[in-house]
Amino acid sequence: MPCRISSEMLHDHFLATILQLWRINSTKSVEDRKDIMTARIKDRRDAMQQGVRRGRREGIQEGKQAGRQQGIQEGIQRGMQQGRFDVARNMLQGGTPVAQVCKWTGLDAAYLNMLLQEMILKK
Repeated sequence: MPCRISSEMLHDHFLATILQLWRINSTKSVEDRKDIMTARIKDRRDAMQQGVRRGRREGIQEGKQAGRQQGIQEGIQRGMQQGRFDVARNMLQGGTPVAQVCKWTGLDAAYLNMLLQEMILKK
């Protein structure tokens, strides 16, 4: 996944690098300047990469949390639906008319009639 860096971050980084170059150029030898700039560029690159890794970790955690919440909600919905099916089956086995089962469970009459036919065939 590519990392997106804002233009503001690049601008700030560029200005800081130029300022450091100016300070280094006025006080050190060429080799010292080269070593210092190389070390500072590496430090900045490492810091940016660390920020990207932290951002990814946080994004992954947020995604996991959202996934858990969605899974819980789906599980609750499935459980409620299964409960309605079980109640309907028990009501039909007890001889309750399809119209009443439909009214009390909210299940479709066509589904209840199909369920009733299956129960009759299994006997």
